[in-house]
Amino acid sequence: MERTRHGLEGRSLRGHSIEDGGGQEVWRGAVFQTKEAWVYDYRTNVHHTLKQNPLKASDLAEFVACYNPENRFKRKETWSESNPEGRWRKYTYEEILQREKTSLDIKWLKDDVVTPEDYTLGEVFDELEKTRKSVTEAIANLKRMAKGVRE
Repeated sequence: MERTRHGLEGRSLRGHSIEDGGGQEVWRGAVFQTKEAWVYDYRTNVHHTLKQNPLKASDLAEFVACYNPENRFKRKETWSESNPEGRWRKYTYEEILQREKTSLDIKWLKDDVVTPEDYTLGEVFDELEKTRKSVTEAIANLKRMAKGVRE
């Protein structure tokens, strides 16, 4: 079998099939039969910076364990109805086709970031008032501390 710029050259496998070890046929002729896609949501509620919180190999340990490179046919989801915070999830081909514009930008975990939609208008005004008071107090304190300091 030769590798081409378009992937594997299928002529040498025509008329043959490959099973996944569990009896499921995953290759028939020159066409792969994708049945599911595995997604690990590492974007939601994970915050790395170059200096204060750089990405380390240990940060990816859960993903590597879930990915199970030794036997991809024995992968297990960490997400379920009873564990909606699981980051490792399987989607069937049909589920992906049903997504808007068949998007692979898949996200199911809720972000901890608070958005304006999470507050009522009254709560927004209360927060602004608290912030205004804090800033006013900080300015007054700075002015007291700066008395007698020459420029």
